[in-house]
Amino acid sequence: MHDVQAAGGAPLSQGSDGSAAPAGRSRLVLLLGVAAAVLLADALTKALVVRELSERDPVTLLGGVLTLRLVRNPGAAFGFAQGLTIAFSVVAV
Repeated sequence: MHDVQAAGGAPLSQGSDGSAAPAGRSRLVLLLGVAAAVLLADALTKALVVRELSERDPVTLLGGVLTLRLVRNPGAAFGFAQGLTIAFSVVAV
């Protein structure tokens, strides 16, 4: 059986149990899950980089095609507005 949807994406038909699936809630759960996974991956990779590359010469990989080195950014995006990172974070929230 195929569900028919209105132009806005709202289902016109109901599921086999007579209720419409809460698509908004499942999308929110998916969004929050992806956001949490990205945040976790970001934190883990940053911790790994700091642990492995602090006080160490750059690591050359793939015959010099790729070089890994630890560089700290004291500002916001691309070093812009050094010292205002907290202000940008507050505005973003």
